[in-house]
Amino acid sequence: MALRVIKGEAVDIKDLVRVLGLSNAEVDSLISRYDWREALIGKVMTYQHRLLSEYYDVSLPVIDELVNFLVGEGAYGAKLSGAGLGGSVIALIRDETMAKEILSKVLSRGLAPRGWVVSIDGGVMVHGQ
Repeated sequence: MALRVIKGEAVDIKDLVRVLGLSNAEVDSLISRYDWREALIGKVMTYQHRLLSEYYDVSLPVIDELVNFLVGEGAYGAKLSGAGLGGSVIALIRDETMAKEILSKVLSRGLAPRGWVVSIDGGVMVHGQ
């Protein structure tokens, strides 16, 4: 679903309600925002984290606490990423300033030992085939 949003493809509102467990009013509110794409991708990220935690048992309470904290502080969404003996929590946040503020709070509360603020670029593009 997140990939369809990123690619600019249509997403059925019924799917949002069913898959993400949102009410029709929540979906209407979400897609009426100026930053609806980021907000929707964030909802999908957090939903994916819940699946990893609740159904696949690959998270820990401290990681769930971090995800909840990030979302509570204003991240669009957050989730555990990675597998095996390591991984990271990634969060989608509105801008660099807000990301630095939230990261500072995370570190000062001891919710993570370290963190980074990175930017998303345009990715790989193929021109003129």
